[in-house]
Amino acid sequence: MTKLGLTILSLLLLATLAMGQGPKVILTNNSGDELPAPFAKQRRIYVPVDSIPGHWHCRIYSLENGAMIRDYLCRTIQPDTIDGFYRNYTDKVLTYEAVYVNGNQHGPETKYYVNQKTKYQGEYKNDQKQGEWKWYYPSGTLMADLNYVDDSIVSHQYYNENGTKLNKELNEEQPPEYPGGGRALMQRLATVEYPYAHRLQEIEGVVLVSFVIDTNGKIENPTVVFSADTLFSIAAMDVLNKMPVWSPGKQHQLKIRTQYLVPFKFKLAGVPNQDNVKGAKYYSQQGQIAYDEGDFAKAYDLFSQAVFLNSADHFALLNKAITGINIGKKGEACSCIKYLSTYVKLAEVKPYLKYCD
Repeated sequence: MTKLGLTILSLLLLATLAMGQGPKVILTNNSGDELPAPFAKQRRIYVPVDSIPGHWHCRIYSLENGAMIRDYLCRTIQPDTIDGFYRNYTDKVLTYEAVYVNGNQHGPETKYYVNQKTKYQGEYKNDQKQGEWKWYYPSGTLMADLNYVDDSIVSHQYYNENGTKLNKELNEEQPPEYPGGGRALMQRLATVEYPYAHRLQEIEGVVLVSFVIDTNGKIENPTVVFSADTLFSIAAMDVLNKMPVWSPGKQHQLKIRTQYLVPFKFKLAGVPNQDNVKGAKYYSQQGQIAYDEGDFAKAYDLFSQAVFLNSADHFALLNKAITGINIGKKGEACSCIKYLSTYVKLAEVKPYLKYCD
């Protein structure tokens, strides 16, 4: 075949491929992973954008009710690299919109209340909040005026709904709360089912689970960061996955995503405490009771007293550090954790090192 003939054939093949670049339909779960029809939750339809070569307009529909829940522009599919507008919908109403450039958030971001009034608005540059961000009450009145530099707040002013200024410091935070408080949370964790095989063999252990409480109070990304055994992990995750919605954490009046850490303790009755210092033993036991009841501040003080009375009680020191993480005393907690890891070489401290990087 001549060179001219090869060129014409190549052009015809390219034209055929171009004609075949039509819409694509993919069934997925809520995370975007492709699944067979009986297990799918969403239908994703990708349509080539003629005016922007190499880009697709993706529309995502719920298979439960057929409503569109998201649409955006992307330059790659599965995984989707968002490059352009991005919008979320609830009950066919726009609730969120943003702009991305090659997968990074870069441009204005706006979230709306269900009444279509603006909840907040601001701008991202290279995946970081920059400049002025404004938050509003559902009534439309200004709630907060924040100024960011490289994702950090550098100035702020907060307002009551009647327009009067609030005098609050930046470090004022309110942690997320389980319905009914800490005591109710400990009671819920105690409902974990002890694996029957391990009960027969008198096997004990701890499972440490990390997760995020989002701004709606829902649990995201539950992850087992330490586990004595797979059966213990399965039992712990079963309890976590059935938890109700929490009250989200707040910074001032603004709801924030918050990381949380909970231990599931699988312990059979009748195991004696081997602490040989009577006073430290008492405070350590009382600290554990307070922790199990969800009174983390009291537990922290009691574990601190146990350590004061017996500095060799390394498990009391570890309990103090774990409790400190949950009440916002990260600096002191990490000092304890690093000490236990570096000098004591306590194996049980390893799962907690990631919180002190």
